[in-house]
Amino acid sequence: MLRVVFLMFLFCFANAHNLEIFPEKDGDILTIKAFMHGSDPCANCLVKITSDKNILATTKTDYKGYAKLEVKENKFEITVTDELAHSKTTLFPLDRNSNLSIFTKFIISFVLLFLIFEIFYLIKRKK
Repeated sequence: MLRVVFLMFLFCFANAHNLEIFPEKDGDILTIKAFMHGSDPCANCLVKITSDKNILATTKTDYKGYAKLEVKENKFEITVTDELAHSKTTLFPLDRNSNLSIFTKFIISFVLLFLIFEIFYLIKRKK
């Protein structure tokens, strides 16, 4: 049982290849920060802005993982792809309630894990 808990703890750190995108728009200037999990910048990553499957703009990030583009549209898709084919696509404008949903998912996962271990405990106690 202790091995299972230890393995679950180790799998928490398995997002090493998770690409994150943080876009901000000020007027017509779009600034994108792209990095891999662990805050390593996504340097020289391809950034593509599309709207209704039409490419509006493309560029590459700098060595710090930042890219600036002029985009006049208000709703579009941002796709960032690195050299190893890791890719992330997000819609702009972002859903501002996404942090709440992440927190809710965390709480639900924690409760489910607790229930699973409680069931294991009850089964073992009956024997």
